[in-house]
Amino acid sequence: MTEKPTPTPEGELIQSAIKRAKLSARQAAERAGISEGRWRQIANGYQVVAKGTYIPVTGPAETVAAMAEVAGVTAVQLAEVGREDAAEELRAKRGSEGSVPAPAGTWDGEIVGPDGPLFEGETLRWRDEEELGSLSCRRAA
Repeated sequence: MTEKPTPTPEGELIQSAIKRAKLSARQAAERAGISEGRWRQIANGYQVVAKGTYIPVTGPAETVAAMAEVAGVTAVQLAEVGREDAAEELRAKRGSEGSVPAPAGTWDGEIVGPDGPLFEGETLRWRDEEELGSLSCRRAA
């Protein structure tokens, strides 16, 4: 194949997540226990076999789960993009869907909401303030 295949949905999801976590492919691959080259193949959805010749790549479920764990991608997100096999691997790794660690290298401080209970019809709105490395919230009716 002489045209680069498009990235897989799970590759796009994982790449987007590591970008938000401000991790390089090298850092993420190291944390996932795979080579940077293999990380890029799976994330991009292809492997170069000769100059100008590409073959599609779909990562094994276990590898995609390891990548997702490093990136902070949930099993639900993997299932939504069609990788239920990798979602199952991730669930098994974590023990339950509820234990989702923050991506390594991200802010892990305390989130504090408004004092007092919410009144009927009130909700909390959260905003990721990436440049500040924090989350903020406010009451909304």
